[in-house]
Amino acid sequence: MRLQRSVTRRVNGKEYAKYQLVIPNEFTSQLGWNGGDYIQGEIIRKGLLLHRAEPIKQPVRPTYAKFNHTVTEFLAARPEGATWQEIRAETGLPQRTPSPIWVNKMKEENGLERRTDPETSKTIWKLPKEYCGSASKTTLNGWVATTGED
Repeated sequence: MRLQRSVTRRVNGKEYAKYQLVIPNEFTSQLGWNGGDYIQGEIIRKGLLLHRAEPIKQPVRPTYAKFNHTVTEFLAARPEGATWQEIRAETGLPQRTPSPIWVNKMKEENGLERRTDPETSKTIWKLPKEYCGSASKTTLNGWVATTGED
């Protein structure tokens, strides 16, 4: 094996370098390592211990369609409305704050209302009555279909 030094940049006469360890092919094949694997290292008493690690998983960001569907279904079951923190906690949405673009789009498409509660100063999210309860469902074209259980 060989340790190689590469200069990454020079700033004001100072060199910045990184080091790369070249591992022979027979070692990587015996270990089952492939190019692009994540390798972690630990310094132990006798030297450096390397082992393969699982890559860090990035959280999957929802699409607008999934966000809209999740929030609409949640609020349809709660005619009294809910705060964003309640929606987020109970639906498992990963956003700490909702996208303002998506919220405005939901206001246009679903008639979403967000009002500040005068007693608690919390913003309450609500849907119009035609979305709430089991008596109505929204179709893809925006029409509201009722089941006749009025």
